[in-house]
Parts: sequence; C-alpha cells; structure tokens
Amino acid sequence: MLELGQTIQVTHLKGTKHHHYGFRLNSTSFTEIMEWDTGVREEEITVIGISEDEGSYILLTEDVSEVQLPSTLWMGSMEAFVSRLPITVVMTQPAHLTLDPTLTFDIL
Repeated sequence: MLELGQTIQVTHLKGTKHHHYGFRLNSTSFTEIMEWDTGVREEEITVIGISEDEGSYILLTEDVSEVQLPSTLWMGSMEAFVSRLPITVVMTQPAHLTLDPTLTFDIL
C-alpha cells in the first residue's frame, strides 16, 4: 500500500504534448508503480588483480568477474594497489542502482 511521502518508481509512461496543458505523462498498459528502495547495498569482494584503462581501474575479483573503478576513487598509485593484493574491499552503492559509476570502496 502506498503512503503519502513514500518514494516510488513509475515505469512505462508515455509523454504527450497537449495544446492547453503542455507536456504530460500518461500511463500505458505496461505502467508499473513500485516502492523505491532507498537503502544502500554493500558487497564484500576480494580483488586478486588490477589493470588500468582510460581514467579507471579494472579490478579482477576472486570469482573472476570484473569491476570498473573510477581512478578518482583510488588516490594512490597503481603500484601501491598492486602491492596490497589480494585485498578485500566493500563496495557500497544505492540499492536501486544495478550499475553505478560512483561506487565507494572501503578497504578492509
């Protein structure tokens, strides 16, 4: 049940421009209204390798997946990062995002 002041997500809207009312959004048969998760998602990963690519680092995790880290989030040199491998970090991002270029990392 929705409540006043609750944060929601509305998908599949169709925009139309009306000559009296201006631009407005209308629902479609695919429109969904869902609660918006305003929490924070944290995931602990172990980094076993790193490479550098145009303004970002590519972290290789122990489960052989890659995570892109903007170089602005790591202030040290790449050599300093490599010397600490393997390293466990906690990735933090808003829960409603699946891919976020502004992840924050805490080194454990």
